[in-house]
Amino acid sequence: MGMVQNLEVHGGVVTFDYVLTTPAALEGPHAARGRGSGQKVPRRQGRQIKMTANVKASAQLSNILGPGIKNVIAVGSGKGGVGKSTSPATSRCLWPRGAKVGLMDADVYGPNQPQMMGVGLSSHVNKDNKMEPPTAFGVKIMSMGS
Repeated sequence: MGMVQNLEVHGGVVTFDYVLTTPAALEGPHAARGRGSGQKVPRRQGRQIKMTANVKASAQLSNILGPGIKNVIAVGSGKGGVGKSTSPATSRCLWPRGAKVGLMDADVYGPNQPQMMGVGLSSHVNKDNKMEPPTAFGVKIMSMGS
């Protein structure tokens, strides 16, 4: 799967990079598997594993939304009370793990992300007369409620 890169063996010491697809995975079962790998190499004297993450951008997404946007998670449902607002609010858990996160609340009838994220209902306009999104928990938030 291309997750093991830069594999080298010098004097019985195995070194390699274990590249995951998201910074959040650095704490999950894939990370534990990566740290445990290299144990079956015969006559090894040690191992050095560099755990990293490389989020790959979609070319189609970059063409539509602009450069720098690597992934989009859309949440929608025709029914109320299923967690459409709560799920995006948990995006604040990704920022401490190294992800850059933005949240777009396009709910016309009940935009509540400003309230859930604690940013209020106003947006800041900079000197170039462009709206700057408020930030909470490392997440930039744009909402119809603003």
